[in-house]
Parts: sequence; structure tokens; C-alpha cells
Amino acid sequence: MKKSEANISSPEELNRHLQRTSPVTWVILASVAVSLLSLFLWSTLTILPLRAFGTAEVLDGEATLLVQVDDRPKIAVGQKVIISGKEGSITFVEGSSVMASVFDVADGEYPFCVIYREVRPIEFLFGNAQ
Repeated sequence: MKKSEANISSPEELNRHLQRTSPVTWVILASVAVSLLSLFLWSTLTILPLRAFGTAEVLDGEATLLVQVDDRPKIAVGQKVIISGKEGSITFVEGSSVMASVFDVADGEYPFCVIYREVRPIEFLFGNAQ
């Protein structure tokens, strides 16, 4: 350090020895900050639906849902079910039987989706999205 001080005899030499931050560095730093802020905002404002899928047998507006064994504990009365683009709700859950009411869906067999939970992406970071 003493050697550096001995070589500096004028303000111009001091300016030469000082390291400056270039505008490119500030642009990179600003873009990283904006990216991190955008990711944080997206992860707190976005809602992701967690879904269970299967096949539904519809008869007279009532659907019997054939749910995979792993998904059965996640399904409860009142949750939203979507069959053939129409929304309904789970009306009965007991053991392996799951029933739902669906309006304006013709009798037949259709794929379905039950939205059993909605989470924000930031919850995955803190372990609350189970």
C-alpha cells in the first residue's frame, strides 16, 4: 500500500489508479435486479391448480368418478370438478366412491379433472405446498 501511495503525486494519477464501474456493469446489475423482482412477483401473485385426473361415468347429471388410489385422500366434498368443459362439484366421497354433480353433460364416459388445491409457486420454496 505504501508503494502505491508513493507513486501518486497528483489528482490525475489518483483517478488513473481508482477503478471505475462501467455503465455496462450497472446495466447488468439492473437487469438481474429486475429479473429477481419479476420472479418474486410472479411467484407470489400466480396461483397454480393442483389436479387429479381420471374417468367419469355420467348418468342424469350425476357423475361417478373413477379416481386413482393415490389421489383419493386429496379429494373432498365441495371441490371443483370439470367434466367435458363443464364445472360441477364433488358431492360424496367415501372409500373408493366419489360422486359429483355436473350440469348439462350428456350421459356417457368422459375424462375429468378435480382441482383439489391451489398453491402459489413461492410456497414450494418454503415447503408449504404439500
